[in-house]
Amino acid sequence: MRSPSSNTRSHHTTITYAEDDDEEDPNDPKRHAIWILIYLSLFLPLFSAATAFYALLSTFFILLFSPLCLCTTQQPLSTHLARFLTPPLRYHLSLISSIYDTTDATPPSGIPMLVLINILAPVIAIGVCMAAWVAASFWFFAAILGNPDGKDDRNDGRAAAMGVRRIWEKWLVRGLN
Repeated sequence: MRSPSSNTRSHHTTITYAEDDDEEDPNDPKRHAIWILIYLSLFLPLFSAATAFYALLSTFFILLFSPLCLCTTQQPLSTHLARFLTPPLRYHLSLISSIYDTTDATPPSGIPMLVLINILAPVIAIGVCMAAWVAASFWFFAAILGNPDGKDDRNDGRAAAMGVRRIWEKWLVRGLN
């Protein structure tokens, strides 16, 4: 008989089987799908309206004061516009965990397209917001009822949210190329 003060140890072995998709990349946008969906469905129209207002004001003031800079040896007008209008697009891309390199310092080549993307962003954001709501409702019902095609997968709703994110990302990247 053992005394209560004796050290008794039990040895347990635990075996865990991991699937290949359990080891996800921490920078993978799929890991942040719910936050991306919340941003796309709630905050995107407000933020894109604010950046459009900023783009209109900055473009107006740069064009207004550009005749004053004719006698100086400063950078061209396109460089000034790119310097003011590129950061909001890069911030949009960082909020949706884009794989596009947002730290690239090269100015975009098409300044008219950059201005157009910034100014039309609220209009496109309304459609993206509605698509995000549809994706969110699909994600909710797919989680409860399962996938309509019968192949239940835990990533069905996440794939829908990432599809909406890709649409917005393609729109933003147009202004940076």
